[in-house]
Amino acid sequence: MTGRPGANGMRSNLYSEQRFTNWSPHDPWWSEAKSIPTKMRPRAEVEFPSGASVPVFHRKLRDGFLRPWSFEDVLEVLRAVPHEHLYELQSVYLMGGTASQEKSRKVIFGEYSWLHIYLFPLPASKLTQRWKSMPKPNVVHEYTRFGALVTPLPNGAANLQFDESSLRLFTLYNTILHEIGHHVDRLGRSDNAERYADWYAQYQREHLQDAQSD
Repeated sequence: MTGRPGANGMRSNLYSEQRFTNWSPHDPWWSEAKSIPTKMRPRAEVEFPSGASVPVFHRKLRDGFLRPWSFEDVLEVLRAVPHEHLYELQSVYLMGGTASQEKSRKVIFGEYSWLHIYLFPLPASKLTQRWKSMPKPNVVHEYTRFGALVTPLPNGAANLQFDESSLRLFTLYNTILHEIGHHVDRLGRSDNAERYADWYAQYQREHLQDAQSD
């Protein structure tokens, strides 16, 4: 049923924890997803030659949150991936943010919950985030490749700092593609769901870059 997230189970490893891409029942992101009206109308639909389509919904952005990527940006990415990879996807939501999310210490950029993708805005106060320890170089690269800054601190901790440009690129060419990867792997055929979604995002990102350079 549109707007009601189903349980897909938590996907967790060190990489996903560093990327803040897991939610749990009753957290602020889950609560916002559950509050979506069942009869909400999509702002647009991504249509495919087969006649299938994916409705894309747009929630009003809450004050104090940033969404530097536009509705049209999201449509462009969805139209660029292979159509068959979106088969059975029931909805994509551009979420608006809540007061509880702004107060939380955690940050979530996006989530896949059985046939639904949710893209969350970032509280402006969390453009800079603190890591307790410096992550592995491959994790750092997943942020810095989009223009974010990762700065080591004297106590072994690190800061992750976005600006609006790097946040836009990270959302469009990492978060969305990562969640589509979870949809492609929704039947759990891979040995490691997070690793597959990471690989999928990288593969599709390179494909999109090659297409743009032609």
